Amino acid sequence: MSYKVFACMDIAIVGANRTSITFAEKLFEAGHHVFVSAISKEEEKEIKSYFSYEDSIIFCSLEDAALAADIIIIATDPSCIREVAYRIDDVRDKIVIDATEILAAKSESGINTLNAARAITGSQHIVKCFSCKEYHSPLHAFYKDSLIDIFIAGDSKKAKATVQLLARDIGYTDCYDFGGNETLPMLEDMARCMISFAKHTSAFDLDLKLLDK
Repeated sequence: MSYKVFACMDIAIVGANRTSITFAEKLFEAGHHVFVSAISKEEEKEIKSYFSYEDSIIFCSLEDAALAADIIIIATDPSCIREVAYRIDDVRDKIVIDATEILAAKSESGINTLNAARAITGSQHIVKCFSCKEYHSPLHAFYKDSLIDIFIAGDSKKAKATVQLLARDIGYTDCYDFGGNETLPMLEDMARCMISFAKHTSAFDLDLKLLDK
């Protein structure tokens, strides 16, 4: 029996953006049962238009997705975390993965998304993830051959182990444990540095290309 068949899981993905779409497609292709939901009817229509697997990826309400799944991935805007946490109801024994975006500046959001979700849902199996994949190109100068795909932070060993399995199915090469809940501020600061560096490096490279012309 292959790894992917053996590790088949029921996974709910909340959000209508590039991250949620990628996660849903990759996890479905890996053999998992995937439930997709959005915050509003408008977002639901938007996310459905991206998929070609409508007969297999199940679209349902946020409440139904959370009820059906053992793992819940929250890939919404950080400002939506409280609404999502209240609507998913009792998930104390389920794994919750906070994949909300880390914004470039602290002033853009004062929400500690992981702690907010944990306080509202009561889940003890919750972790925060940050994907470095879209910032890989400008970060090569620093990481080179040991480039990291994703960082995870949180206290739950069970949730971290699950994220490492799912990361492999999504297509990430390396998944690094950043530490417990106390490391979240450091993770977010590091992520902001990566985002800022990637943006400035990309702009600098673009200026050089224009000058060459």
